[in-house]
Amino acid sequence: MRSPHAMIMNMSEERWETVNGIMMTTERIGAYGGTGFDREMLESAAASIKANGLPMHVEHDLGRPIRVRNFDAFVENRADGIDLLRFSVEIHPDDAHWANDLGSVSFTMTTPIDRPSGYVEPDAPEIAISADHAWFDDDAILAAETAMRSAGVAPELISAERALQFSFLPDPQIFLSVAMDLLTGLGSSAIWEGVLILFRSRRTPPGGDAEKSTTINLTLLNDESSMTAVIETNSEAVALRALDSVDEMVRAIRGQKVNSDAEAHLDALPSEPSTVIWDDQARKWTPPA
Repeated sequence: MRSPHAMIMNMSEERWETVNGIMMTTERIGAYGGTGFDREMLESAAASIKANGLPMHVEHDLGRPIRVRNFDAFVENRADGIDLLRFSVEIHPDDAHWANDLGSVSFTMTTPIDRPSGYVEPDAPEIAISADHAWFDDDAILAAETAMRSAGVAPELISAERALQFSFLPDPQIFLSVAMDLLTGLGSSAIWEGVLILFRSRRTPPGGDAEKSTTINLTLLNDESSMTAVIETNSEAVALRALDSVDEMVRAIRGQKVNSDAEAHLDALPSEPSTVIWDDQARKWTPPA
């Protein structure tokens, strides 16, 4: 059975390169225990993509964004009865080589976790946490949510879901988005409590690499802007150092006083970076290479 993925099929236009492919199908996904989606889900995803576009990254790495424009998507039926979510998108000339080098792209989405009756989904969460379902089961994600609540996050301000990466074999990824106002009030220690639970609950799916680093994608939300901090490691100590440093980075972004070491490291970043990556050897955040 083929995993759903978007095969690069055609590239054209002189400047921005047009890419066409398949993003999702209704075939069952072995990495997620045979999970599958119906045509209604594909049509909903197509409508959302047409209305809002979709960020693209190399190998699900938020530290390696691809510049795109003019997304289009639609659902069609294959001869064997499988439904396909097809897409087309234009890629910036300087990023088009990723389509040639990788040969395919894939799609990441989140889905709700089953909850006890009476659970009320937050209307406007200020923290959202998800993790790839092949590597982190629902109990681990919910335990991470509980740990963050215990660290001071109000229940109505946090949501937790499972992440699904539509690729040949998903990577061990954790996704967090946090409002800067909330982070400033609580500090990164509340985030760490949830991340630690996930680190210690990680499992290796069939065919997965037990030594592969976990990637933490922490998106900081500030009014209409955002920045994503990427940490790639299997070391709890490295993850903790990076998250501790997030506090300093947020204070610097908001024009507040930071310590001298942090100020020197942060000065090396662009004035408004959209993505930064933790360099543990240098103990600092850096822009993508």
